Amino acid sequence: MPDSLRAKQEQRRRAEEELSLALSTLKELDAEMDGLRSRLKPLENSRLDATLTVLCEHGEGLAAELSSLNARRFELRQALTALGYTRTSAPGEYPPMVIKKTAAMEAALAGYEPEFFPGLDPLADMGARWRKRLDALIADPDAEITTPKPIKPSDYSSTPVALPDDGKFHMPQFLTRLRAED
Repeated sequence: MPDSLRAKQEQRRRAEEELSLALSTLKELDAEMDGLRSRLKPLENSRLDATLTVLCEHGEGLAAELSSLNARRFELRQALTALGYTRTSAPGEYPPMVIKKTAAMEAALAGYEPEFFPGLDPLADMGARWRKRLDALIADPDAEITTPKPIKPSDYSSTPVALPDDGKFHMPQFLTRLRAED
């Protein structure tokens, strides 16, 4: 057998050995990678659980504050309402005088719930703002948690939608979007 052919066979044998070694190394690395991935999943779940716990604790603080405000609101509402039941009687006076509620008192007792246009979902939009905070906490566990600003009707903006120019009557349509939170 000629030397050149023998050298090519030797090169081929070495290449096959290297390939075999590389394939076995690849299998070992794949197995190690699978093991690492399986150990990573519980860690990722733990991280998410910890992040949700942090947000929940923030929510607990908000709930405690709201509870305190609700108790104070009840006290003020009862005091204002009872003011209307205060009667005075002067000698010989009939019927007794009653304290009249002012417009400010009536407005405070009526409460205030803002009205949003139909189709708008301020709670879902507020939920999206909370989701941004969750994502920020997942990305950086030391991120500061802030309570999103409440959504008011004026936080939405509407722009008219172009209507077809086909000579027919079309109801005006608007595209309503929530303005970006500052």
